Amino acid sequence: MNTSIDKLIKYALICLNLIIIWGAFVYRVFSLGIIGIISVLILAFLSFFIILYIFNKFNQETIDLKIKKINEINQKKYVIADYALPFLYVILMLCCTHFLYSSGTTDAIISPWQKVPYYFFAAFFSASLCLAAIILRNKPLAKALIFLHYLLIFSVAVFIYKIGYGFDPFIHQATEKLISQTGAVEPKPFYYLGQYALITIINKLCAIPIVWLDKLLVPVLAAFTLPAALFLTLTKWLENKNIMLLTIFLLPILPFSFFIVTTPQNLAYLFLILVLIFGLHAKNRLDLLNIILLSLSAFAVHPLAGIPTILFALLLLVYYAGKQQFKNNYYRIIFLLMAIALPLAFLFIQQKTGINATDSTSSIGSAIDWPEIKIPDKENAILNTVYLFIFNFKLLFSLLAISGLTIILKNRKECKVLFLYLFSSLAMFISYLISSRLSFGFLIEYERSDYNNRILLIAAIFLFPLALLAIHAFLLKLMKQNKIIISIFIVFFSFLLTTSLYASYPRFDNYHNSHGYSVSKNDILAVEWINNDAKGDYIVLANQQVSAASLKTFGFKKYFKGKGDNAEDIFYYPIPTGGPLYQLYLDMVYKKPTRSTVLSALDLTGAKTGYFVLNKYWWAFPKIAAEAKLEADSWQEIGEGEIFVFKYELGD
Repeated sequence: MNTSIDKLIKYALICLNLIIIWGAFVYRVFSLGIIGIISVLILAFLSFFIILYIFNKFNQETIDLKIKKINEINQKKYVIADYALPFLYVILMLCCTHFLYSSGTTDAIISPWQKVPYYFFAAFFSASLCLAAIILRNKPLAKALIFLHYLLIFSVAVFIYKIGYGFDPFIHQATEKLISQTGAVEPKPFYYLGQYALITIINKLCAIPIVWLDKLLVPVLAAFTLPAALFLTLTKWLENKNIMLLTIFLLPILPFSFFIVTTPQNLAYLFLILVLIFGLHAKNRLDLLNIILLSLSAFAVHPLAGIPTILFALLLLVYYAGKQQFKNNYYRIIFLLMAIALPLAFLFIQQKTGINATDSTSSIGSAIDWPEIKIPDKENAILNTVYLFIFNFKLLFSLLAISGLTIILKNRKECKVLFLYLFSSLAMFISYLISSRLSFGFLIEYERSDYNNRILLIAAIFLFPLALLAIHAFLLKLMKQNKIIISIFIVFFSFLLTTSLYASYPRFDNYHNSHGYSVSKNDILAVEWINNDAKGDYIVLANQQVSAASLKTFGFKKYFKGKGDNAEDIFYYPIPTGGPLYQLYLDMVYKKPTRSTVLSALDLTGAKTGYFVLNKYWWAFPKIAAEAKLEADSWQEIGEGEIFVFKYELGD
């Protein structure tokens, strides 16, 4: 990739990061109304043009180099056969896209693969095999087709879940809509601001619906920035172009579930990985500036990933600048901060909320899911082979990381920067062990291990460049073998890519049940019926899919004032991440659906009418429905019995 494209991509990222950073700042201190958005754009573009001036983008050397490259490309001769493979690949990808688009649904499903036909995987496997051949034969358009491959891989959920995927995106979309309408949502947190600002500004400038912006942000941004960042960095770091492209092509063999849906945490993970990639070869101030801005963007989006990202950016600044005698001292300080920063942040939150911070959620030994060999043998050969990879992925990743460590130990001089990644991973692992001793009492019980597991994931992400190096080293050795062995492995790698695609999305098969259902058209019908039926203030006890449907349909329509001086306001639908209504809903479905439980919710909020929503897919649906009918004032079937809505009213 030539110098002009290199700078173009980096300047585009800098512009994006400046909008995120300034957007988060302006939203926090002011709002994102018209004046706020204009202020963000002015600040971002002033900063951008100062950077352009400093780095003198439009110099003659760059222009000449670009012309020279174009001339070199124009002098190459390609025969028609050279375009046959790319043409076949595009046809196969169009078939994959058609299969996904035609499988889109508004039903309640656990996995997208319940709707996608099996021959989609055959088409994707064939497309992967075709793209590998294109790369190995050095065909034109290889780079562009890799972008296309990443885009399809990350976008399955966008095609299949027509209403939306997950729960958190509905909360963020409702918040972003409210910010777009009113300029701000109170109270303003110190997190998520970067994503909210970016989505709101693009919505105001381009009039693209917020729902679509939110759905596409992480999948599309990851599909374009990850390969581009890898092209830019590995071109400087590795010599063989074809093997470099093949390495990038094979990278999604590592499961990528945090790129399939837009959440602030996932967006922050993306910025962290981009910092790790650019940090491998940062040889000038522009590279370092890009790393700093990416780390600040990560922090503005989500501090859990942002804090380690900023600290790692500081490590890179020390590594690429400064006198050697001071570096080791700076390294020790930063590594110590990486180990303790997140536990201290959690401790601060727990003390602020008055929660006992010394209760351990688990022992250190049991908190870690250690890699072990698992051999699936209960199903057909294809599913057994797929789950041989899925069950043993942690072991495979560990072996790749160890192989990468062996390589950097043998090539200390060339791979010195990778020791920063290794020790950063170790520091985050220590952070994980420390955090495992905290109670996380400010979270609902079943989510208390979630934040700690994210720290462990960040520790693993820091090892990603070592795994990348191991894959590249293996490919170097593979390319020295005869064509038959190479062909066998290319088929195997294409199968692994297809397996990783299957594994990175929710699954519902004979080995695994992801449990969580998607929001369905019947959930939307239920919340609309309740809204039309209620004559005054009301509350609803329902699962998170129905709550998500209410957020999508009515946004943050109603809050009730909590009792007590310091009591928080109560949303009229249960929010699983907090609030008392969700626990009352759990009492209705796991204990007994009694009238007294609903009356407790009414007393808590002051509402006059309560509704209990029960989906047919709930595990004890017939029993719960029969019991609820005994004490409810009335009930209504939605979607031909897919949902029952039970109504309770206070007597006069």
